[in-house]
Amino acid sequence: MKNNKFAFHIQTESRGVAQMNASQSIYFIGCGVLAPDIDHITQTQDLKLKRKYLPGGLHEDPQELRRRLQAAIDTAARDETCRRIIIGYGLCGKGSVGIKAPDTIPLVFPRVHDCIALFLGSDQAYKKEFERCPGTYYISAGWHREKSSRPKDGADQVWIGSQAMGSKEIKERFGDKGGGDIIRFFSSWQKNYQRAAFIDTGIGNTGRSSSHARDMAKKYDWAYEKIEGNLSLMMRLVTAEVSDDQILVVPPGYVTTYSAVDSGLAAAPEAGAGTDGTGGPRTLVFGDGENKTYENNACVITRGLGIDAGGTYTDAAVYDFTEKKLKAKSKALTTKWDFSIGIDEALSRIAPDLLAGIELVSVSTTLATNAIVENDGQKAGLILMCDQGGRPDQLIPHTPKAFVKGKLNISGNELAPIDPDEIRRTARQMVDRDQVSAFAVSGYGGAAN
Repeated sequence: MKNNKFAFHIQTESRGVAQMNASQSIYFIGCGVLAPDIDHITQTQDLKLKRKYLPGGLHEDPQELRRRLQAAIDTAARDETCRRIIIGYGLCGKGSVGIKAPDTIPLVFPRVHDCIALFLGSDQAYKKEFERCPGTYYISAGWHREKSSRPKDGADQVWIGSQAMGSKEIKERFGDKGGGDIIRFFSSWQKNYQRAAFIDTGIGNTGRSSSHARDMAKKYDWAYEKIEGNLSLMMRLVTAEVSDDQILVVPPGYVTTYSAVDSGLAAAPEAGAGTDGTGGPRTLVFGDGENKTYENNACVITRGLGIDAGGTYTDAAVYDFTEKKLKAKSKALTTKWDFSIGIDEALSRIAPDLLAGIELVSVSTTLATNAIVENDGQKAGLILMCDQGGRPDQLIPHTPKAFVKGKLNISGNELAPIDPDEIRRTARQMVDRDQVSAFAVSGYGGAAN
C-alpha cells in the first residue's frame, strides 16, 4: 500500500495506541541504540509500549541477532494481552530475515537497511548522506550509550566483532608485539572513514554524545559534522498498523524474507506451510481446480511458462494446463555472455496478455548444465587488488590467482594506482602458463569505482 493510500495520520494512530483497551498490550523489541529515541517518543506521545532492548552490535553476527530476536518475540507472544509486536531492526545484515510472526500476532518492521535510516527519517535520507560522504561514522545518543563505555584502566577500546577490549588488556594478554598487531588489525577500519557525524534527533540532553563524536573526529583526523535527525519514521513505526513503502506489517504466522527486487524485507507464508498453518508439503494442482476437493494448502496452476537456454537457441513456451494446450512458443539465439538477453528476446516474441496470466515459471539452462556436467566451462584467472598484509589466500582458495598493485578506499577513491604493465604481464602469464580463457578482477572498494 502506497503513501497516498495510507489510512491514518500519525496523530490519529497515536491516539489509537494511547487509548487502546487496557487489557491489550503492544510490545517494542529492538536494538539498544534506539532506546533513547523510542523512550522519548513513548513519553512525549503518551504511548503504552512494553519495551525490550537487545544489545547494540548484534548486526555483526546476523545468526545471533536472528536467534535472540525470535526468542524475544516468542516470549512476548506468550502474553495473552499482546496485540502487536513492533520490531526495531531493519535488514541489519539479513539478521531479521527468517523471523516468524506468532500465529495470532502481527509484527511491524521498518523497511530500512539499518538504524541510521531510522535516525534520519528514511532510507532516502540515508542514501543522500551516503552519496555526499560515503566514509561517514554515524553517532547517535543511543549509539554513544551502547558502544562508548571505556575500560576501567582508561585505555582506548578495541572492538573485536561486537566485543570490546581495552588496548592495555590486549597487550597484557598477548604481549607488546602480539597485542600491538591485534590492535592495529582491528583498528584498520578507521582508515575507511573521513567524517564523524552526530545525528541530533531532538531528544535533548545529548551534549556528551555530540562531544564524543567531535573527539572521535579529532582523534582519527576526520571531519566533524552535526546532522539534523528526523523521528517521523520511528513515530510511524510504533503507531502504524498497515504496510506501505516505509513500513512492513508481517501477518500472523508469516515469515520475513529478503526481496532481491526491492532490496529489503518482505513477508511470505512459512515455507512448506499450508494456508491453515498445519505445515507439510504444499500441493500444486495443474489444470482445472473447480468442483474438486484438495487440501487447504493446494495451489491450482492453470498457465505456466517454460524457458530453456540451450547451446544455440533459447526457447520459451506458454502452456495452458486446463486446456492441455500449447498457447505460444518462441525462439531466440542464446547469448552465452548473458543468458538474460536471449531470454528477454524470446519473451518479447510472446503476446503480453499471455505472459500476464502466468502462474508458474520454470527456467532451465541446458548450456550451463552441460558445461558443468561435462566439465567444459571456461578456466578463469582471478586478479585481486589487496594490501600486502591483507591477502585473503586462505579465504579465496581459487587458482590461479594473482595480487597486483592498486588500492581504493571505501568511497572508491584511488589511494594507490594500478600498474598497467604489471596487469598485462600477469594476464599473459595466466594465459600462457595456466591456459585461462577468462578473467575476474576484484578489489576492495571496486564496487564504488
